[in-house]
Amino acid sequence: MTAWHIALWFADALFLPLYRRGHDHESAAAQVERLMLFLPLDGLPRPLVPDNPVERAFADLWTGTAATMTPLWRDRFTGSVRRFLDGVLWELEHVDHAVTDLIEYLGARRDFGGPQFTAVLMEHAMGELSPGLLRAREFRTATDAFVDAVSLHNDIVSYDREVHEGTVGNNGVEVVRHALGLNRRDAVTFVGDFLTARVDTLAAAPTAVPAEGVRFVEALQEALAGSYRWHELTARFGRTTAGFAGKPRGLGTSAAYVFQDRSGASHAPRA
Repeated sequence: MTAWHIALWFADALFLPLYRRGHDHESAAAQVERLMLFLPLDGLPRPLVPDNPVERAFADLWTGTAATMTPLWRDRFTGSVRRFLDGVLWELEHVDHAVTDLIEYLGARRDFGGPQFTAVLMEHAMGELSPGLLRAREFRTATDAFVDAVSLHNDIVSYDREVHEGTVGNNGVEVVRHALGLNRRDAVTFVGDFLTARVDTLAAAPTAVPAEGVRFVEALQEALAGSYRWHELTARFGRTTAGFAGKPRGLGTSAAYVFQDRSGASHAPRA
């Protein structure tokens, strides 16, 4: 999972500086198409020579990842990678023409966000989920809550850096600020309240999903808490004027710590 995340975040971090300045969306789209060639559904190597580190990572990782999984899972996994890369293209298209409709933004964030990919990849370690569970409304609600919580938290803690970099148009805090006419602080509060609601939904999910999905939903909870812990330890985004540092706190963001680790000790008190 770590290796796949490095590969995808590497691609995500490079697309804007590589293709934004010249508005070269055609080359960016061509790169996405080429990357997908390294993920054939049969999982077998292809006579393709990687041209860059991301292509080399895809080629190296996919053979081992696909080997023990069914064609149905491979199709879902490659589909999640494709949606993530399409999201990178969407961001490239909208970075200078920001989305102003909150519903459109939230839908795009859910469709394209990396957490969708994370959730599918978790099955590689835990075992494939049945088609029936994947179709269950309660399970889909839990997965959506996980995706929303990770994405919204990232929007909050990355906001100031994205303002500085000039890429804030694709940030939920900025979309809320424009859509609702709020100042920055109130916009962060709004997003934080929505984030807390999504965390609460995920917290309640184990009692609602079919029994087959309980262990997986608990793993989603741990993954969300792990994401918070990672931001806390790395201080990736530094201190923000919204009142956050690398450690997420306040405005409901610490709610993710209510999830307990395997020893039964809670990660942190509820805000």
